[in-house]
Amino acid sequence: MLLSRLLTWILLAGFGLVGLVLVRAALRSPANATNSVPLAAPLSGANFGLRAATAFFLLVCLVALGLHSYWALLSNGPVSSDPQYARLKGARDQRGRRLSESALRGWVFDRSHLPENALCRYQVVGGRVHREYPLGEYSAHILGYTGFLHGEAGVERAFAAQLKKPAKLWNTFLSSAPVGSDIALSLDFAMQRSAGEQLKTKRGAVVVLRVDTGEILALASSPGFDPKAAEGNEAWDKYVQDTDGQPFLNRALNDYYLPGSTFKTVVATAAIESGLTGQTFTCSAAGYTPPGSGRAIKDDKDEVHGTLNLAKAMEVSCNQYFAQMGVLVGRERLGDVARHYGLFIDESPESARQSRTVKQLWNTESAELDATFNVAQSRMMLSPRVTSYDVALQSIGQGFDQVTVLQMAMIAAAVGRTDGMLVAPALEAERPVKKLGAALTPAAATQLRPMLRAVVEKGTAARAFRGCRIPVAGKTGTAQVSVNGGRDLRIDAWFIGFAPADNPKIAFAVVVEAGGYGGERAAPIARTLVEQAERSGLLALPPPSQ
Repeated sequence: MLLSRLLTWILLAGFGLVGLVLVRAALRSPANATNSVPLAAPLSGANFGLRAATAFFLLVCLVALGLHSYWALLSNGPVSSDPQYARLKGARDQRGRRLSESALRGWVFDRSHLPENALCRYQVVGGRVHREYPLGEYSAHILGYTGFLHGEAGVERAFAAQLKKPAKLWNTFLSSAPVGSDIALSLDFAMQRSAGEQLKTKRGAVVVLRVDTGEILALASSPGFDPKAAEGNEAWDKYVQDTDGQPFLNRALNDYYLPGSTFKTVVATAAIESGLTGQTFTCSAAGYTPPGSGRAIKDDKDEVHGTLNLAKAMEVSCNQYFAQMGVLVGRERLGDVARHYGLFIDESPESARQSRTVKQLWNTESAELDATFNVAQSRMMLSPRVTSYDVALQSIGQGFDQVTVLQMAMIAAAVGRTDGMLVAPALEAERPVKKLGAALTPAAATQLRPMLRAVVEKGTAARAFRGCRIPVAGKTGTAQVSVNGGRDLRIDAWFIGFAPADNPKIAFAVVVEAGGYGGERAAPIARTLVEQAERSGLLALPPPSQ
């Protein structure tokens, strides 16, 4: 674009000079000289032809220069930033689209910056640019797509300006579509591939992030789609028409789930910070009936755990214990702890509830990234009308709680940190840490971590992690969700946690829709991810430079 502007100004100056010479020559023609024939005399054919040719030539020059100046100085200049102009140009100006098709966008690397781990790259085949996505549908929801017909999404949209920005100034003088700048994401290529493979035949989502920095190492959602489909219509239409699978939905960021028993992590935090660690409750065959409700809350398959304390209740995931603990802690205290973990406490009546997105959640300076990756606001429904039964139900992750997979991974990471801080997630590599606030006190985190380790070593996740060389801490979840207008029941499988348990480096959240028990379907996925993290060297990461 710099070269075209420079040539335009040279062309303008040259044509202007030629035009002035022609005008001066026409004005100094014999017809205007003092010793010429009288003014009353008719113009000679030669003089008339010269003036007509001059006028016609100048008109052609003005039209040509006007068109050229528009393309070189206005179509990609200050005018293009006007929204109305941009819409008109997009609808009527196909030149910009043709240039976009032929442009060599920069590569998108993973955290290693290695060419073999590139997440997006291009190839020139037969003089035509082909954008490639080596991980295909495994990374589609994070990398997005770019195409002539369907525009941009994901990273391709969030970093479009940088990817199109010429890597070197001299490139602008050599090509009308110079090679763009490369970017590096926080993703780990092998981790992202592993997450995608684990979800290939399932519906659900996975988020893996660094405990110390909040960097996203893997973010996968299934069903997915082939980013290359954005270049055509037939495959794209099939995705659009799949209203059941919703392949374009990013289930990690934009879908709500009931957290099931993973929410007991939040309730346990409230109990610890309220000094109720040693509090015991009885789990009986009759179940627990909250005051004034007349409805009993029981454990799965009417299991009876007897009298137990907080640590044991976490290990066996006792519903009756945490229902009673939630009522004892109380609505306000539960709301405060959930808020510290990043949840929005919705106190509005049901008729006034609206979908919300988290503002400026990402650790970035890019407003475009924030706008592209809007994250649904996880929330706990605690209007003044909630009953003790509602509080008890929400304390076991049922009822009105609504969370995203990303939010649950952030909660796990906060527990894994020695300072108990909630850290903003980052997609760009090597971002300085952005702390959002204290999720729990360091003392509470110190008490909670061994409880979550016991879940894996001898509790509800023990079978899934038997024989695993890496010590892991986490919490299973099994959420019962009403679907199809309440006619059917779907049971989602959850597992959240961190590893290594004694020195957390990564945190994760896994959900499998209609997966059944979390210990059977979600925990094995988490184990595979932990083992992949070890192979990738992510469990021996040095501390970040501050």
